[in-house]
Amino acid sequence: MSKKVIIILLLWFVSNAIISQNITISLPPMPPANTANWASGGNMFTITVSGTGALAESRILVFIKTSSGQVVCGSNQPATAQPTNIKPGAPKAWAGQAALALLGDNCMLPNGSFELCVQIIPIKNQGRNTETIERCVPFEIRPVECTAPTNVTPATNQILTTTDILKPISFIWTPLIMSAKGIVTYRLMLWEVEDGQTMFEALYNNYPLIIKDIKGTTKYMAPPNTFERRNAKYVWRVTAINENERLVCKNAQSEPTMFSVNMPEMVTPEPPKDSTSTKYDSCCANKIVDKGKTVAVSPANVASISQQFNISPVNIKYLSAEIVSVKESTIDTACMKCATHEDWIYNFISPNSAAWNGGTAWNASPVNNSTYYPSKMIEWHCNQQGNLLFKFKIPLPENKSGCNRKSTICIRYRFTDENCVSCEQIICYEISN
Repeated sequence: MSKKVIIILLLWFVSNAIISQNITISLPPMPPANTANWASGGNMFTITVSGTGALAESRILVFIKTSSGQVVCGSNQPATAQPTNIKPGAPKAWAGQAALALLGDNCMLPNGSFELCVQIIPIKNQGRNTETIERCVPFEIRPVECTAPTNVTPATNQILTTTDILKPISFIWTPLIMSAKGIVTYRLMLWEVEDGQTMFEALYNNYPLIIKDIKGTTKYMAPPNTFERRNAKYVWRVTAINENERLVCKNAQSEPTMFSVNMPEMVTPEPPKDSTSTKYDSCCANKIVDKGKTVAVSPANVASISQQFNISPVNIKYLSAEIVSVKESTIDTACMKCATHEDWIYNFISPNSAAWNGGTAWNASPVNNSTYYPSKMIEWHCNQQGNLLFKFKIPLPENKSGCNRKSTICIRYRFTDENCVSCEQIICYEISN
């Protein structure tokens, strides 16, 4: 009889020990979708275990599952459980980063309903199994409400001129409005809108010309010459992103804004309609004097041409240089060799510059279908007179060792003055490589 009493007492004691054990889980109100943020703020993620008398040797699992039971963060596999290091009789608590370390993952949860579960697994003792203790709490990830930023400048349909793009261009937008947003990172993106495209087609099909992340401010200064000197349309927008480069909220993008760059149209006067014989430059208000030229060929078969002029007394507003003809001497086919870049041959390649009166050299802008080098024609916008120095780079055909090839390259120079009167000169250069 006494043995039965002892067994009953033991069963009661074990049952009472299990019942007295308790797991308390505390989550932030309206938990952020990124679990890494559960460890900050006044209401952080905590796990507390009380009634620990029978949990001296135990392990713990923490995981998040959907309402259908699918584990989406952490693990519910016993093999991955971590030691609790519980001291019998003393409550055990994990808070902030310590609690997140039990979860094991920094997860980005989608909107929806979830449960966070904690399991305490006692280790087998003297051949007997003890029950696993589990506690789950439901929570929801809700869409974050916010007011999108708004593009301010460049404004819709704003036109930038040649003068504008030679200076820094300001991109300004209003801030994202969202509760407890902290420091926001804005991603500015800009695309060119090709002919025949809408701005939305450009957004989703073209590669962006600018991708810039700006942290904590709503302004970006694009450096001078970000935009090429040609007529073009562009579209831009900003997006508020988090550390995982995702939208911080549903309305985190500004509406796209389109603006354009317009170059002044250069007008060339019509030739005289009478039959009087006149010299070509009789219409020119300027005196244009050829001050000499030099030609050198590099080991890479690139011709470096320098050409000087003196122009007065009217300021020049526009310059262009165009390769109008190339003549080669006869060469044995045994000397011919394919160039690495055949499309470069007898074209301008970067850099090409013009400098007035010994001042700063300005790089040219190519003029062709793609507006990129190589190009047959290049141009500058200016407002100068006096001594002018051009420097060009023109690749030549490649030769085999011991061979010689002679070429004559003719370049047409056009000078348009402040009264929109244009004058031209054609100068040819004898080159041997």
